[in-house]
Amino acid sequence: MVSTRRTGRAIGCDGERRAGSKGEVRMRGRASRIAAATPTGPRVSTSVLDDRRRHQRECRACGNVHDVVTCKFARYVCRVCNKQGHLQRMCPYLAGQHSLDVVQSETDSLLNSEGSDEVMVCINQLSVSHYKPLFISLTVHGRDVQMECDTGSAVSCISYELYKQQFSNLKLNMCPLLLRYYTGEQVKPVGVIRPLVKYKDKEKHLDLYVIKNGKSILLGRQWLAELNIQLPPFGSLNCLSNDVFNLNDFNSRYCKVFADGLGRFTGPPVSIRVREGAQPVFMRARPLAYALRAPVERALEQLVADGILTPVDRSDWATPIVPVVKKDGNIRICADYKLTLNKVIEVDRYPLPRVEDLLVRLQGGQRFSKIDLSQAYAQFVLDESAKYTVINTHKGLFRYNRLVYGLSSSPGIFQKHLEQLFNLPYVGVFLDDIIITGRNTEEHISNLHKVFDRLQSYGLRVKKEKCVFFAESVNYLGYVISKDGIHTCPDKIKAIVDTPVPTNVSELRAYIGMIMYYAKFVKNISTILAPLYNLLRTGIKFDWCDDCQRAFKKVKELLSSSKILMHYSSDLPIVLTCDASSVGVGAVISHLTPEGERPVAYASRSLTAAERAYSQIDREALAIVFGVRKYHQYLYGRKFILRTDHKPLTHIFGKKTGIPVMAASRIQRWAVLLSGYDYNIEYVTSNKNCADGLSRLPISSNNKKTINREITYINFVENFLPVTNEDVTKATSKDIILSRIFAYFKSGWPTVCPGEEVKPYFVRRNELYLDNGSIMWGYRMVIPSYLRPIILKQLHSSHMGIVKTKGLARSYVWWPNIDADVEALCRSCETCASEADAPPRAPPNPWSYLPPWSRVHIDFLGPYKGKTYLVLIDSSSKWLEIIEVARTNATSIVKVLRSIFARFGLPLELVSDQGPPFTSIEFKSFLKNNGIQQRFSPAYHPASNGAAENAVKLCKRAIKKAYRDDVDIDTALQTFLLSYCNSKQSTTGESPAMLLQRRSLRSRLDLLRGEYVVQARVLDAQQRQVEYAGGVPRNFSLGDTVWSRDYGTRDKWVKGTVAQKEGSGRYVLDNGDGRLIKRHIDQIRRRSCLSDVTCPDITNEVDEKDEDEFADASSELQTEVAVSAGKDDVDTEHVADTQCPSETVPGPATPPQPPPPSRPVTRSRRIRKPVIKFQC
Repeated sequence: MVSTRRTGRAIGCDGERRAGSKGEVRMRGRASRIAAATPTGPRVSTSVLDDRRRHQRECRACGNVHDVVTCKFARYVCRVCNKQGHLQRMCPYLAGQHSLDVVQSETDSLLNSEGSDEVMVCINQLSVSHYKPLFISLTVHGRDVQMECDTGSAVSCISYELYKQQFSNLKLNMCPLLLRYYTGEQVKPVGVIRPLVKYKDKEKHLDLYVIKNGKSILLGRQWLAELNIQLPPFGSLNCLSNDVFNLNDFNSRYCKVFADGLGRFTGPPVSIRVREGAQPVFMRARPLAYALRAPVERALEQLVADGILTPVDRSDWATPIVPVVKKDGNIRICADYKLTLNKVIEVDRYPLPRVEDLLVRLQGGQRFSKIDLSQAYAQFVLDESAKYTVINTHKGLFRYNRLVYGLSSSPGIFQKHLEQLFNLPYVGVFLDDIIITGRNTEEHISNLHKVFDRLQSYGLRVKKEKCVFFAESVNYLGYVISKDGIHTCPDKIKAIVDTPVPTNVSELRAYIGMIMYYAKFVKNISTILAPLYNLLRTGIKFDWCDDCQRAFKKVKELLSSSKILMHYSSDLPIVLTCDASSVGVGAVISHLTPEGERPVAYASRSLTAAERAYSQIDREALAIVFGVRKYHQYLYGRKFILRTDHKPLTHIFGKKTGIPVMAASRIQRWAVLLSGYDYNIEYVTSNKNCADGLSRLPISSNNKKTINREITYINFVENFLPVTNEDVTKATSKDIILSRIFAYFKSGWPTVCPGEEVKPYFVRRNELYLDNGSIMWGYRMVIPSYLRPIILKQLHSSHMGIVKTKGLARSYVWWPNIDADVEALCRSCETCASEADAPPRAPPNPWSYLPPWSRVHIDFLGPYKGKTYLVLIDSSSKWLEIIEVARTNATSIVKVLRSIFARFGLPLELVSDQGPPFTSIEFKSFLKNNGIQQRFSPAYHPASNGAAENAVKLCKRAIKKAYRDDVDIDTALQTFLLSYCNSKQSTTGESPAMLLQRRSLRSRLDLLRGEYVVQARVLDAQQRQVEYAGGVPRNFSLGDTVWSRDYGTRDKWVKGTVAQKEGSGRYVLDNGDGRLIKRHIDQIRRRSCLSDVTCPDITNEVDEKDEDEFADASSELQTEVAVSAGKDDVDTEHVADTQCPSETVPGPATPPQPPPPSRPVTRSRRIRKPVIKFQC
């Protein structure tokens, strides 16, 4: 019971309706009861009402205004929560909920309350799951809205959330009504709006009340009466009357089809094919939860009883099971075949039908019946291949006797058999869901009998409770199908609308997948979802921005208010409308009906990165190609109308003329593709293009000020353009040549070219056309000569290069020799010339080869870490020198170079940059005085002095490494130079030391070769020196009497005796006075026995010439002692003795030994024969 109270009067409105199945449920309206009275007389202000309520308290037991202690329902037991102390309508469990499953009869007595001076309306949405809501499509403020019909409501209501989403641009007025739900809860409307409502041919401004808590939009009695909406009889919503279709007779005729139990397909058994040579897989049973054991065992027993399973003792194949708990608590046994059989099975690739193909089969249907097979797969018997389907459970092994879910071949096998059975007109089969219709009742009934005859003859059974017969609309494959067309399923859309904001890429991808199933209902959905698609790109961080949120809300709004799509018909004219934006392309296929143009489907997709770089004409052409390919099955083989809002494409893709030669190659290829279709292309403005819509504007809030600012800015840009279409039109009429061309379009072209100045236009006469007073060549406007300089400046205003400027010009304008004019303008532009890039690098010109140390290159390194170095490198040998310099002036550089040239000699050339030290007079004088030619590298071109630059780079790297290793920089540089000069260079193939000094420098690595190598080399060299020097070999024995050289007295020779031999050429002599002296063998000569008896004065007398010769020999001996002596000859004592001959060696004299016999030889190695003199 719903009441509207004013000054104590109660107005009741009944409206009972009976909905019967087996039992009868008495309901107050279908969805809710709202009674409203127009307020008359003065209305009590809100402040007065607040003062009254401040002194009264609402009873928590019944909701009326009195003390709960005196309430007669204080001991009442609630039927919702089974607790005492309140009625059902006051139950806290129902707080915030405004729906009831069944309206209790007791509430009729609970609606009486004390009078009030404020108008009150009771409102409540009552839903019973067994009765589907009735939705009516209306156009509210330009939006197509599905409103739930509620005959028990006096007013129409919308939630505040939906108001903000869809009608926030409508002014929200103050509401004079106070509403109360059927449960007694009072609610103050947020306000009321007055939109323009359109239903069929009626349009009116009606009140729509906005409430805070609500879900669907309710259609009340006020709107039903104002718009004259006729509701269909509730008894005939899902079935015709008994005189047309008698369901009882139908059940009796096909009792076997409707019988309980499992059906059995009487055709041949089906087979599962396994690849030849496949190895059997046996997997053990998985552990099962104890709570599931009993239900699983009952499910297995039932399957065995139904003949679906058979226990077996052994099997080569075994698959574990996965028990799934149903909503009713029972268990569904599923086998995990992806681990076993699906890996080796030969899948039956029979295709499942496309949803579009099924919907086309239903065109022209008036009412629809839907059949659901009972345990569809299990009605097909398996042949001997059933041995592969064995499952392993805790109760043992079981083999499937029927086709089983989970096998990859099952869908294809099942679909193939059912399509062979029900290949009938107006019958669609998608696995176990069969839909039947007809153009009229008789055809529908005939098709039903054909289907059920075949079901009965082949032993198949259906689920009676899931079958629907002669319904005006049915849910099929996620769509609601009726005679008017196809629209979205409310339950599916509600799931999409209630989806929270995605928090990661996986959730976003799943959400977009749900939306794209209904993409055909939304225009340019790819453009709307462009911000969301960007989050799915690789390398993009998931950042939910405002644009994403707006797109997220926008697509929900569009799906909630989506239009009904018409069934495709082969008899009605068909129209394909295409459009493109900067981010996507879209297409709409529609039919031309007497009521107007109605859409069949929408399609769109986002542009790739390459496609976004297309010109606008290319994107528009791409949209046409996309639409034709998308709806190829609808368009091919029949004539259709192709619409575009890009006029040049009407000439390029038009059938009246051939494919223009001047069109881009891409558009030419597309024109060839379109030539296989039969169409008439039409031009439509953007504001009349149904495919334009959201692809033309970005998603933004409905802010009028923002739109005005945007329009103002666009107008400013257009007015700023120096040349407009009107200017071209006026200049064309004044141009001498183009005015003649313009006349040819009216009077006809001559058969022969009238002159050279017209020839460029004459050869293109089949491609030229007029458009708004201007001459067009394809999509390019022909510019008169007067405007060409202005257009050229505009084209080159951004100072792009020749190629880009030509490309820009080819997208908009044309005139004869336009390419040459563009090239001349770009080449003569001083701005471009002053900022042009450097010319292409010339081939390298290597320096000519010179002998080592003929040309050296120098440069500075640093300052680095406060130090500056001079780097010098020989261009031929690659010998490198690096010297730290305190200053970089000419004096310091000359001093360093003088030191280097003192060691290696003067080069022929010296190459450097043009730095101040090298161009100074002092430096030039130094080079000139030493005969060195100075050569400079060009300024700001260090590559010309590449040898020095590379050397600087090499040394700098060595210094950096030294700093990193924290070692002494000087030591590190010297070590680096030693290794560098000993290393072979890739250019020369030899080390710098070998090229410059013809030897390798000794380093620490030479120690690895061992002493024997060095010793052998030294001995060999010494032997060569001995052979080169020559000389007479001599030898003395102990006790031989000799003359020895005396450097301390006036006598040059003194007598002595050989006391000791040290080494091969060194002796210790006793001179007779107790002193021992050391002498080299070259300082000793043999003394004959006659010398002892002759006069010593004769022996000691040596002429002055001999004395000088001996003195020279002694001096040469001292400087070459290291060469002439052997290894044992080098002794510090001997060297000291030669410098100070008077030095003596104390010690006892060694007794003289008889000398060994010796035979002297000459320098030529011949034995010398002594001259016998003074024989006694």
